[in-house]
Amino acid sequence: FEYFRVSESLVQVAVATKAFLAALRTPKVHNIRLTLEGANRDKLCFQLESETTGLRKKYSIPTLDDVEFLNTMIDKHTFPTRFITRPEVLSRLLSNFQSGATDMTIVCKPADGNKNLTFTSHATSFKGTGDAFLQTHMELDTNDEDIEYFFNSNEPLDFSFNLKDFKAMVQFCSDVNTDIAVYLDQPGSPVVVSPSFRRWTHHRAESDFMADMLLASMEPANQPTNSAPASQMNLSQRSAEAPVSGASDRSSLDQSTGQLPVDRRQSAAQSAA
Repeated sequence: FEYFRVSESLVQVAVATKAFLAALRTPKVHNIRLTLEGANRDKLCFQLESETTGLRKKYSIPTLDDVEFLNTMIDKHTFPTRFITRPEVLSRLLSNFQSGATDMTIVCKPADGNKNLTFTSHATSFKGTGDAFLQTHMELDTNDEDIEYFFNSNEPLDFSFNLKDFKAMVQFCSDVNTDIAVYLDQPGSPVVVSPSFRRWTHHRAESDFMADMLLASMEPANQPTNSAPASQMNLSQRSAEAPVSGASDRSSLDQSTGQLPVDRRQSAAQSAA
């Protein structure tokens, strides 16, 4: 940031996402200034300026009332498992997943071999009379110099969460030219994704921002209760029953059936409706 000032120790406002994104659609913007205006700070103002065209625009978005702000109490540095790599490595890997895939699973194994990180996605095909599921497996060599891998568990762990949100953080780290770190605790607990300043070009003392994305992971299938809902079953534990078709040079096909897992936030929204 060229300039950053907060009059209080903590300032929180909420605005409509649609209006916020609309204010950022102006092309060739070089400078953006955000300010809170109004007697009660009821307007979030965008001032956009283009050095090329000299164009200046100002948007005022009303803030939302009666919004509950949730402050998480999670220390990612206490998580026993994490890996750090360049965002380009993950971008190339994720490009092999089908466009229709909504969730992904990361399987972490003890660091006693080379390929201890497995990424799995599922996509549905509605062609023909029955539903077919395409399962793609990709592996990362944790001995690669671009990857730092820390694993502290007696058995493999798998984490299933939203793929689209994860891609957004990968793209963000690529845009700001930082590495990306993924912190993992236990299946069902939040997954934290953050920019990493591990390289010599990324001195933490010289960085002027921090960012954490918390992704809700699905509960493990082998819960002690009677039975887990299909929407909470881990993708890596689904049984193989129905054949699928298609192939990719950089991905492998597996066979699986059942309903695709649904994000727990979507399930809660549907139940409330």
